[in-house]
Amino acid sequence: MKAIERIKISNVAAFEEFDCALSPGINAFIGVNGTGKTRLLKLLYIFCHWVERKYFDTGNLNIEYLNEYFLPSENSIGRLVRKGQQDAEVRFFIDGKSKFMSFSRNMTQGLIFGGNIKIEATIKGVYIPSKDILANAPGFRSLYEKREIHFEKVFKDILDHAYLPSLKNIDSRKAMLDILQREMGGQVVIKGEEFFLVTDKGEEFEFTLLAEGMRKLGLLWLLIKNGSLIADDDNTLSVLCWDEPETNLNPRMFESVVDVLLALQRQGVQIFLATHSYPFLKFIDLKRNKESDKVLFHALDVDTSHGVTCESTKHYEDLAPNALVEAYDTLYDYEIKRMVGRKRT
Repeated sequence: MKAIERIKISNVAAFEEFDCALSPGINAFIGVNGTGKTRLLKLLYIFCHWVERKYFDTGNLNIEYLNEYFLPSENSIGRLVRKGQQDAEVRFFIDGKSKFMSFSRNMTQGLIFGGNIKIEATIKGVYIPSKDILANAPGFRSLYEKREIHFEKVFKDILDHAYLPSLKNIDSRKAMLDILQREMGGQVVIKGEEFFLVTDKGEEFEFTLLAEGMRKLGLLWLLIKNGSLIADDDNTLSVLCWDEPETNLNPRMFESVVDVLLALQRQGVQIFLATHSYPFLKFIDLKRNKESDKVLFHALDVDTSHGVTCESTKHYEDLAPNALVEAYDTLYDYEIKRMVGRKRT
C-alpha cells in the first residue's frame, strides 16, 4: 500500500498555503506553540479514518465528522477558516493523486469532498492524544455515545482500539513488546473496562494508581499486541499519529519508545509525531539507520504574512528554524555567563 505522500492545506486556521511532502516512515514535526502541529496530525488522522470507513466512496460525509474532532464553538466548523478568508481546503496525496475536503466560513455549502484518486485499499489510522484517557476509561464510551460531553472524538477512538482483544500470533511484534514490558516491569490486562498493570512479580496495579508515563507505555503495548498498529496485509497502510509522545515520560524512557517507533516504521507503519523534546528527536536521529530508515524532520514556523511554513530535511542538523535547539543554546549561554561571573568574583 502506498503511503500518504503529501498534505496541502489552504486557509485552515494558521495555515494559509501550506504544502508538506511526507516520509513513508517517520515524520517528526517541531515548532513553537501555535504553529498547528496538533491540528496537522488530526487532519491526517481524519483522512485515514474516513478512508478506512469508505466515507469518501459512499458520500457519507458531513460537517459533524469534523466537529467531533475539533469541537469548534457552537459546532461551527467555519470557525477553522483562516481569518479574512471564506473557504478552506485540505488535500491529501497518494501515488501522485489526491482526495480533498473543503468547507466555508458561512457554511452555506456544507462539507465538499472529492478528488481524482480511487483508493482500492484501506488505511488503519490510530491517533494517540497527549492526554491520557485509559485511567478514566470505565463508562466513557457509553457516556460519549449517549450524552453531549465536551471531549474530542480521538479519546473515544483510542479506547475502541485499546479494548480490542490480543492477536493470536504476535511473533513479529514480540521484540517491540519485550522492550515496553522491560520498561513497565510487566504486562497490561483488561478486566471489564479497567486497565491493570500486572508486574513480573505478580503484583497488580490499576491504571488510576500508575504514573501517567507508564500508562502511555501500556497503551502503546496494547496497540501493538492487538494489531491496531502494523497492517495484516500488503493492501493496508497503517498510520500512527502521536501528539507529544514525550509527555509525562522520564527522558530515560525515550530511547525505548524511539526503538519501538523505528521498529514499527520498519514494518511499514507510517508515523506522524509532534514533539517539543530535543532529547526525543536526538534519539530518533542517532538511533535510526540513515541508509534504510525513512525519517523526515519538519520545522513549522509562522510567517505573519503567509501563515505557517514548513521546512523539511532528512538530516536533523539541517533542521531550521529549530526552536528546540535555540532554547538549549539560550540555556548554555546563561550557564556560560554564570560561570564567567563566578570566576571574576
